[in-house]
Amino acid sequence: SEYSDYASGPRVTPSTPSTAVTFQYESKRFNFGYPNNYKMPDALEVECLATGNFNLDVYIEIDEAGYQNIGSMSLKGNSAYLPVSLPFTLGSSAKARKTFQIQRYGEFKTMRVKFVQTGAGQQCKLHSFSVRAKVKPWRRE
Repeated sequence: SEYSDYASGPRVTPSTPSTAVTFQYESKRFNFGYPNNYKMPDALEVECLATGNFNLDVYIEIDEAGYQNIGSMSLKGNSAYLPVSLPFTLGSSAKARKTFQIQRYGEFKTMRVKFVQTGAGQQCKLHSFSVRAKVKPWRRE
């Protein structure tokens, strides 16, 4: 029988920095309830509050082999940010979402996710993330 599952991270909201502060979140090691089985990765879905015109860098760590940068996502929304020059168009606040395809990183037993954002006066509000993978049948190594 085939198994598939996903793992999600918690909502994380740091305080608003007034100087250059690094926002960094590292997840727990996900094994999808099958620590001895390999998993085939599918996608990493990330959702943040759109809080400005800057990027969030995204990393994964497969089987404790060190973090790999898999890309970045823009946290730019369509709302106005102060200071703003008049006249301006008032937009609605939004969520920034991105799906990273991670199949090319190959099978794994455990995976961790890390998010990093640096900059003065910038804020990152990580709402959630989901790692999607298919649990493979157990096999002798």
